[in-house]
Amino acid sequence: MAHTIVMVSTSYPRFAGDTVGTFLEPIAQGIAARGHAVHVVLPWHPQVDRAPVERGVHLHYFRYAPASLSVFGYAQGLRADVHLKATAYLTAPLASIAAILKTRQVARRYGATILHGHWVIPGGVIAALAASTDLPLAISLHGSDVYVAERYHLLGHVARWAFSRAGWVTACSDDLRQRAIGLGASKDHIEVLPYGVDAKRFSPDPSTGAQTRAQLGVPLDAPLILTAGRLVRKKGFEFLIDAMAKLALTWPEFRLMIVGGGDLDAELRQRARDAGI
Repeated sequence: MAHTIVMVSTSYPRFAGDTVGTFLEPIAQGIAARGHAVHVVLPWHPQVDRAPVERGVHLHYFRYAPASLSVFGYAQGLRADVHLKATAYLTAPLASIAAILKTRQVARRYGATILHGHWVIPGGVIAALAASTDLPLAISLHGSDVYVAERYHLLGHVARWAFSRAGWVTACSDDLRQRAIGLGASKDHIEVLPYGVDAKRFSPDPSTGAQTRAQLGVPLDAPLILTAGRLVRKKGFEFLIDAMAKLALTWPEFRLMIVGGGDLDAELRQRARDAGI
């Protein structure tokens, strides 16, 4: 049976090559490729440059503030994914109301059969508030949402309410699943769905690897550890740098490559310098 699924998210690639919310695009496109109608409700951003429909996914943007204050979502509301920024407090009420109204509008216009909220806060809450009593609700957890709900008491209660409305919840790791249960998610209605990998896109290429090593001055026979991600607290890059410093004492030939950007860029660079690596 084909469904009409309305996803609610605060992040999605804003343009070709954007590094924000990249994992959400293949999720939406993968569901569309299975024959379902997929509509994604998103906050508008000045950098958005997307077609209304791409690879079967319909994109619906809502406006809630002037361009200069359009800072809701797209990894802009948290400092290092730990603390809420002041702008998040200011824009969240307006953005949430606009998101609820837009979600209801899209759901009614296209005859939604399922609402799917990404991140229990805010996507899951917005979807729950927008859903009619007979419309199934699914919530997918991606990490920072659970962390914030654990850190802020009020948001923990809000997350618990959203979980109570959801028919099904997915988590990208078992650790996240257990923490969500601690916040009120039903252990009988939550499962772990790890993120997949595009094996065609991410496949070993010896020639490219050799070229990259040459550009970076890394010997071909040197063991190389590569990690990629936003430079925020929850990723744990500081632990990797500390471990690498200890590893280098015994095996100085090892190399570490960290790919990404974020609020902790300067801090992590200094940590590496202080560790002598």
